[in-house]
Amino acid sequence: GFRPSLDKGAGSLTFSLADGRFKDFCEKANEAESDEPFVFIIDEFNRGNVAKIFGELMYLLEYRQKGESITLPYSGKSFFVPENVYIIGTMNTADRSLAIMDFALRRRFAFLRFDPDYEVLRVFLNKLDKADLADHLLKMLDTVNNKIPDKDFRIGISYFMKRNLDIKLAERVWKFEIEPYLEELFHNDQNLVKGLTWEHLNRNV
Repeated sequence: GFRPSLDKGAGSLTFSLADGRFKDFCEKANEAESDEPFVFIIDEFNRGNVAKIFGELMYLLEYRQKGESITLPYSGKSFFVPENVYIIGTMNTADRSLAIMDFALRRRFAFLRFDPDYEVLRVFLNKLDKADLADHLLKMLDTVNNKIPDKDFRIGISYFMKRNLDIKLAERVWKFEIEPYLEELFHNDQNLVKGLTWEHLNRNV
């Protein structure tokens, strides 16, 4: 596509045709001597209109095993996606403001759901000799998440994956990060939120 560049002689901004990152990536994969996998990772996959962003690439993703290619509209060059290229996209399904995946694109990908794995937090804190804190936090998280019916909105473990975590830091994280989230999530039931505060859970779980 066209990329902006500064013409120092004219002192103005111009646009020149240049290969994009994915095209460069596919060319490197095609030049590989073996079938070494090349993995292209797109974070927050659904933050844009994925179908429009991919465009004709959707066709190539489906028929690349047949050696299909397309002619790029601006350069006129032929382009294809090698079989050793794999695309991984991460999606935040809890953010309802993001775009919904187009069904035509959805059928071209396999979907894997990753729910919070609380044993990861337990192992992490156990290695830091904080087994008691791990047990306590996991009980609190379990209590809270049992109140959240939609799995997409449950509390994850990243809040507490900190090497310097102690009971005081855990309390601050809960009060200033988790409690505001719960207040927003249960804005119609503040009595429920009161039962999920640090003060309440720290004494009762």
